[in-house]
Amino acid sequence: MKGTVVSLLIITMVVQTLPETTSPDWQDFNDRSYYFDSNVKSWFDAESECRGHKGHLASIHSFPEHRFIQTLIKKVAGEGVTTWLGGNSCQESGVWLWTDGSPLDYTYWAEEHPAEGRCLTMSQDDGLLWADESCDDTSHAYVCTKDQQ
Repeated sequence: MKGTVVSLLIITMVVQTLPETTSPDWQDFNDRSYYFDSNVKSWFDAESECRGHKGHLASIHSFPEHRFIQTLIKKVAGEGVTTWLGGNSCQESGVWLWTDGSPLDYTYWAEEHPAEGRCLTMSQDDGLLWADESCDDTSHAYVCTKDQQ
């Protein structure tokens, strides 16, 4: 019994000292780490959660990165998930920015988008195309990203 308690204590201490990037929930691609959370939140609450992990909602800068995020979502949640990304036009209507401050140098908008929404989603139902929706919508999962450490 005493040996079991000591073993559990040692395992707990080792797990608590592992750096965040070794978490099985974070996946690396190029120089960044990504985390998909299937818990649904508003765009603002999702960005707040990502900041709590020292990151932001995901920004996408290439088609390979886009496909990586799709694969991550599908691996964790399966098909049919609409996911918040970090794109928004909250500061000025029609001017889209990423929450991490990087340039919006890649887009994959669905037809007739962007429209009236202010926050960016990616839907597997629409072939990974992007749409803009109300930031207050609380029915979407989200992807966080941060620089690898």
